Amino acid sequence: MAPTTCLRIPFLPARGRSANVNAPPSWLPRRLSLKSSATNGPFTSADVMGADWKGLKVAYQGCAGAYSEAAAKKAYPNCEAVPCEHFDTAFQAVQNWVVDRAVLPLENSLGGSIHRNYDLLVQHSLHIVGEVRLEVHHCLLANPGVKIENLKSVMSHPQD
Repeated sequence: MAPTTCLRIPFLPARGRSANVNAPPSWLPRRLSLKSSATNGPFTSADVMGADWKGLKVAYQGCAGAYSEAAAKKAYPNCEAVPCEHFDTAFQAVQNWVVDRAVLPLENSLGGSIHRNYDLLVQHSLHIVGEVRLEVHHCLLANPGVKIENLKSVMSHPQD
């Protein structure tokens, strides 16, 4: 398997994007109808992306194979999942219009609230547009021949 690289976003707008990070990118039409042509109801993201979410870029914290990637794919099955090294990188990616959305954890059934993401939500003036629940199953990995009774410690990655 080829190594993956997490997205690193400079705190500057992406090439070809507006210098004002709060402004939409230059490729977005200046004026969008607020009525859906299909239903004559409120304009929705499905009107832009289509119901299959193809072409949607969704940031998540972690690298390929992370539970957050699984959550992004569950929420938006045909999206392009974009790995980010840190939670704030994912928020910055949305703010700078590098990605369309981010799927990030706010609650963990074992660890409780992820306060850092609540703080980032307020700092970046973004809002929640949906919720996805993902059941997590952990596996214990060891070198061949190691017996569970001989284990002295179990290591994981730090929680951001």
